[in-house]
Amino acid sequence: MGRRGPKPQATVIAIAKGDPGRRANKHMAVEPKPPAGRLEAPNWLSEGAKGEWARVCDVLAEMEAGGQRLLTKLDLAVLTAYCVACADLQDAVEHLEATGAIITTGKGYQMPSPWVAIKNRSISAIIKLAAEFGFSPSSRSRVSLLGEGDSDALEEALNE
Repeated sequence: MGRRGPKPQATVIAIAKGDPGRRANKHMAVEPKPPAGRLEAPNWLSEGAKGEWARVCDVLAEMEAGGQRLLTKLDLAVLTAYCVACADLQDAVEHLEATGAIITTGKGYQMPSPWVAIKNRSISAIIKLAAEFGFSPSSRSRVSLLGEGDSDALEEALNE
């Protein structure tokens, strides 16, 4: 059985959102901070996945809140899965455009193309993995980074 309640957010996203309820966030002070660093795309990625890797990695590498980078070396597997899902979606859409969403079997029956299921699974994976990094449209709309010289009550409490 899974844990109850909403899934916890990454600390860097929670810090960027601020603390509107002025609640104590004690777990943030003791959370381990993996080393930040530039991630290299695995060699086995397809060309489509490598293109998505380059597009997303540049943006994620610069995202920062509270002095903590969003992208760390531990994120390699999740980022790879996201890029593979994006490449799979691209392949599925290209196949569906070429062959159509309905295929005819050898016995003359019509059925949905297997590429429809691949497309739908890829979309589901992309949505879930995008939420992990906070760059889905709904996640992004709730995150606001502090400007230069701005202070946050949570940051001040953590520094004391």
